[in-house]
Amino acid sequence: MTIHAAPTPSLNSLVRAIVGVRQPRCVPWLGSKGPERSVRFYSRGRWAIYGGVRRSLERRGKTDGVVWLPDYLCSEAVTQLRRPELSLYYYPIQGDLSPDWDAINSQSAGSCPPDIFVLVHYFGFHNCIGEAKAFCARHNADLLEDCAHLLIPASGCGETTAVFCPHKFLPLPEGSLLTFAREPNVSNTDQIFESDKTSILSWMAARLAQRLMLSIGMSWDGFRQRSSPTSRPGGTDKQTARPRMVPDKYALKLLGVLEADLGRVFRQRRKHYSLLAQAIAGVDYVEPLFATLPDSACPYVFPMLVQNGRDGLDARLRDCGVPSSDWPNLPAEVTKHPRAHKIAIWMQQHILVLPVHQDLSGKQMDYLTLTLKRLLGERAG
Repeated sequence: MTIHAAPTPSLNSLVRAIVGVRQPRCVPWLGSKGPERSVRFYSRGRWAIYGGVRRSLERRGKTDGVVWLPDYLCSEAVTQLRRPELSLYYYPIQGDLSPDWDAINSQSAGSCPPDIFVLVHYFGFHNCIGEAKAFCARHNADLLEDCAHLLIPASGCGETTAVFCPHKFLPLPEGSLLTFAREPNVSNTDQIFESDKTSILSWMAARLAQRLMLSIGMSWDGFRQRSSPTSRPGGTDKQTARPRMVPDKYALKLLGVLEADLGRVFRQRRKHYSLLAQAIAGVDYVEPLFATLPDSACPYVFPMLVQNGRDGLDARLRDCGVPSSDWPNLPAEVTKHPRAHKIAIWMQQHILVLPVHQDLSGKQMDYLTLTLKRLLGERAG
């Protein structure tokens, strides 16, 4: 059985995006206050985060500033923030990935209060937005929500300045959104694009080849692993890892096609998450990172805590064709100070994620859950 790590576009959707569909309205990402909010397009989330930081500093009349980030954050996400005018401070998280408010409140009394406080909503689950807003109000800081793992805003999330990454949920070559309160005389969408036909055509060719391989039972992720031993399941193809800030126009037209499918995406991901949660129930050394699935949550992946032997389980799953994956590397500023960031480092070493995307078939989910149960049973025995 072949299981793919991410959804693949249909030929129909690729063609519809070519023949002239309008630009995406992005209404789902503007939330309940849509007419009062604007959206700006970026190629990747790291650029959108940087755009949000720059916008906040401009509003504060500053050219430099202090940005507080959670220590459980992949190093790639802060790539564009490593600039001389920005001072980055990593605050500690707790075992449920929420900020450690006791430590944060103590540290904020020191010499580096934040200009911008970044709150991350992990794996499709909403973080403590109320506490973050209250902290920012007390310290006159701007809140920037990293909603890259959220499908759309819900439960009060994404109402401040927020970053969304539709390309993580939908079969897109690129596409991240920065949403923020609408300003006078500014249109709802800031339509800035570039043209990169070579990269887009390479992405389309790869996706069509992937769909063909899946139809004949060949593993795309296994093929990528053999052709590039350093790649990880669900990783970014080289042809889409471009350094430019703004996306290609075709990617946004494809988003305009796919945004009509969000209801199915929401339902299927929740269904698949629940099946995996049932599969590991009763295993004493493995548990879901999140004990419950709130009604408004749309899982990005299925994260589970493996108390011991995480890397061995990861390897055995991938040997069976299941594209499991761990959390990417933490920033060097975090790993150099293990005492101050012990929970984030422990999480990075013990969390394993499995795919729950909307294109997994019933047979694929049966194989995934049965394989997981078998491997966990062998370990328990």
